[in-house]
Amino acid sequence: MRTFESQSIGILPLTSASKHLAWAVCVSVAFVSLLSLCFTPIWETNDDVGMSMIAHGYGFVAQSSPNLIFSNVLWGHIIQAMPQFGHAFGYTVATTLTITVSCAATLYFILRIGVARLHATIAVGMVFIWPVLFPQFTLNSGLLAVASILGWRVYAETRSTADLILASSLAFFSFLIRDQQFWLVLAVSLPLYPWKFLARDRKLQVAIVLLAMSIAGSVLLNQAAYDTSAWKQFAEFNQARAPYTDFRAGDEVRNRPDVLARHGYSPNDIDLISEWFFVDPQLTNAVKLNAMLTDVGLRRWVQRGFGMGVESLRMMFVDRLWPMLACALLIALISPSRSVFILIVMTAAAVFALGAIGRPGVTRVQYPLCALLLLVALSGLSTRPRRIHGVAALMLVAASAATVYAVWPYEAVASSRVREAQKQMQELPKGTLAVWGGAFPYEAAFPPFGEPARAHSVQLYPMGVTTFAPFSIAIHEEAAGRGFLTRLTSAAGLNLSVGPPQAELLRGYCKEHFRSQLADRVIYEYDNLVIHNMRCIGPQP
Repeated sequence: MRTFESQSIGILPLTSASKHLAWAVCVSVAFVSLLSLCFTPIWETNDDVGMSMIAHGYGFVAQSSPNLIFSNVLWGHIIQAMPQFGHAFGYTVATTLTITVSCAATLYFILRIGVARLHATIAVGMVFIWPVLFPQFTLNSGLLAVASILGWRVYAETRSTADLILASSLAFFSFLIRDQQFWLVLAVSLPLYPWKFLARDRKLQVAIVLLAMSIAGSVLLNQAAYDTSAWKQFAEFNQARAPYTDFRAGDEVRNRPDVLARHGYSPNDIDLISEWFFVDPQLTNAVKLNAMLTDVGLRRWVQRGFGMGVESLRMMFVDRLWPMLACALLIALISPSRSVFILIVMTAAAVFALGAIGRPGVTRVQYPLCALLLLVALSGLSTRPRRIHGVAALMLVAASAATVYAVWPYEAVASSRVREAQKQMQELPKGTLAVWGGAFPYEAAFPPFGEPARAHSVQLYPMGVTTFAPFSIAIHEEAAGRGFLTRLTSAAGLNLSVGPPQAELLRGYCKEHFRSQLADRVIYEYDNLVIHNMRCIGPQP
């Protein structure tokens, strides 16, 4: 095997590299452009919608900020510096450029290591069709990290300084966009690194040191940007709530009446916190939330961890992942490789570990790992007989067809959701709208290529990660005496986009905390979007 093994393949001619680069750039630009123009891209999660709002000051944000919370503040400044093109905010422009560069770099690097152009083009198209149509920042970070790993291997075999600079730059931007995903991909791919070559190559050593220094510098900038009392309070609560909202800790706490009684919480309160209800300071006490986790202990967490790890492995076989996985495994069968086997083990271990700590089935985290597995398996074909190449091409075509077949219904639903959400946005009740849970169609209402003027016409009161962020409308409304609880207990009530489960939790909240009943009146309903006017009526403390 020529790639990802200890032996070197020698230096490819510069003219060949130029041809590979030209092909990669042209194919990637055409691929991303055609998909974006002919179909309707939609954000995979509302995280990107939120960061776009933060960067550009609309939606639930009172004032724009580079402090994107999930990404490094340096990336936030880059996004704010991006120009607006047509109906695309700077955040969309930056995301589209990231996907295009990642696609081009991946295709270029696997061509450089000897993968046939047909194989490489089909594989990269299969990998990037989901990220183009359903962009997500964690996924983009992971794919940049995958490209950087391929680039470092290419440098170890070609000694091209340009390849080294490109690979290291991709790694740095991967870190800026989502540092946890960057470290995960790097950890899983550790066995693939050219360690012996690193020990003796001065340029690679310098590049690694410069990358480390750049990462350290961006971390310091990030820390300085959040070094205020308001952001420290936000961080303290954000760390305390994460086990409840992200890692299912509430399941353990709510089943311990003694722990709940000791700290003054009810099972309904724990469910409220787990469902992102952060508007009551009595419930969002970080000290108490941490203390309850301490009281529950780790024993039951360990007991349930194995089962959730197995569940996480089982959930890898979803529409987004199984064509890549099946193709990678079949190619590994016809072209066995120690590196592929090790990577399979590392990927499975990482997915199991993520499930064991309470995060099973996070496809956007697993996707880059599966993509890396496919590309590494593909790279081993270069020294195989021609008949193996033909079989691999058939496998890639079949897997690509399966990917298109899987993505098509999702795209059709996305197009319908965007059309309906645009109509809904035009008819929303005036004034501030509180949004809780998944009832409000963030991704469809604010698509990557939506109209900025329409986005700025809606003011949202967030109930989620950004509730306590200094730039949040929630903070500004609270300071003005128009906070969530004030409105909920007022005669006029509160306009709220909420789903049935959250509405029931709020009913229990009114009963337990205000000894009152929840009055619920539907004031707007269109398709799946329902706006309620809610208020707690009856005795007040």
